Amino acid sequence: MQKGYRNFSIAELARQAELNRMTFYKHYDNLDDVFQEFIDDMIGEIERQLAAKESADLADLFHVSSQLMY
Repeated sequence: MQKGYRNFSIAELARQAELNRMTFYKHYDNLDDVFQEFIDDMIGEIERQLAAKESADLADLFHVSSQLMY
């Protein structure tokens, strides 16, 4: 999102995702809901990957997080 989160519209998100705005509203009330789901999914994936290790440290957290971001 080059425009920044607060300047991004649902109409633009729907257009870029190639879906109808009504489809968006079937699943979300607003952009904050989408962002929160994204954050929750990212945290869940980090937790799953770290839990799969016998022992995890801060370096593992940074490594897993950076893999998911890029």
